[in-house]
Amino acid sequence: MDSNFERAEFFHRMGVVYYRLNQYAVATSYIEQSKEIFKLGLDQTEKVLNCDLVIGCMYSELHNFKSADGVFLNAIEQSKDFLITRALLLRAYGWNLIRQEQLEEAERTMFEALSIKEHETSYVGAKTKSDLANILLRLGKTQQGKELLEEAETEIFSNKNVEYMARNLITRSLYIDFDISGVESAIQELIEKDYYFEVFEVSEEISKYFEHKENFEQSMKYLKLALRMHIKQSEMGD
Repeated sequence: MDSNFERAEFFHRMGVVYYRLNQYAVATSYIEQSKEIFKLGLDQTEKVLNCDLVIGCMYSELHNFKSADGVFLNAIEQSKDFLITRALLLRAYGWNLIRQEQLEEAERTMFEALSIKEHETSYVGAKTKSDLANILLRLGKTQQGKELLEEAETEIFSNKNVEYMARNLITRSLYIDFDISGVESAIQELIEKDYYFEVFEVSEEISKYFEHKENFEQSMKYLKLALRMHIKQSEMGD
């Protein structure tokens, strides 16, 4: 491999590490350097798209939705020859739509990701099924959502994915069983595993759920939890 591309691979790996540590500014610097090098290669389009995937995710998690939309839509347009990467881009774009509460469009996007067989049968595909089941249930498509959630729960349990076992328990407890104890159990599991960003996101969802039910006391409880988790996540990135 050309030494420049070895350097680009190194920058990409470093960027992903810092992204997972919530150090977005450092991560962005590494990923952008990686992308610029890969853009010089004739056969490096998929590498460039994988850089865009990380950049778009960081924009989205920072709630810079307009920039995230631009990155994802441009990358998806260029991804038609790279199905696995295309599915990951669609999934990430779907999450950007969820964060903006554009659930109908998120539903369409997640279905498109799962239409790619290589994704539908993968480890990440099980997470996409979980996310889509959550969307369907939030949209009131109860039977369809319940059936997909049951399928996702089986796959996630088989994969021993702690984060998504907890996410699925929250989805089931909120929208099917109406069991707040299940919600609390799942949140505690996530906190114990230091999934602070994930607790921040699910707490926002739970707060909005109770707000729509006009249970403002519970809504405020989970909004305060979301704020605490946001602060904890920021402390981890310092």
